[in-house]
Amino acid sequence: MTKILFIIAGAAIGGAFGYFGRCSTGTCPFTSTWWGGAVFGAIFGMLISNFFAGVPKTPEGATNVIDINETAEFNTAIKDAGNKDIIADFYLKTCPPCRKLMPQLYALAKKHPEDLIILKINASKNKELSGKYQIQAVPALFHIKNGETVSRRQGYQSADSLEKWVFKNE
Repeated sequence: MTKILFIIAGAAIGGAFGYFGRCSTGTCPFTSTWWGGAVFGAIFGMLISNFFAGVPKTPEGATNVIDINETAEFNTAIKDAGNKDIIADFYLKTCPPCRKLMPQLYALAKKHPEDLIILKINASKNKELSGKYQIQAVPALFHIKNGETVSRRQGYQSADSLEKWVFKNE
């Protein structure tokens, strides 16, 4: 809904700009007509809405998905996991692939509630952990078992791909 509102607002502003602020030569493709301004504004509104879109919320009852805010919470979660598999997901709120990945992680957590823990770490808010794990780009995923990092992946992954990666070591 927010995306639609941003697109409509952008189109309205762009259309008004194209109508009232016409290009004097008529060669400006986005502002020479009101509809050109509206198209430009709608595209710009869509880009702005993507920037402000939030991260999908953790589903109710997902006890094996933990939002990590501090390094101490991360260390405690690793220690308390025992021999369960852990996926540590470093993300940014403004990252579209990160937002697209979250439902895949939630689906995997729902499928394996007894033997998998998902740790969600906002890379911009937890600089200490981001530095420790040398996060250069997000989403960055780490498979951790018995307190040790087994492997690392970068970018969007499907739930099936994540499952194979964690439980079949592919």
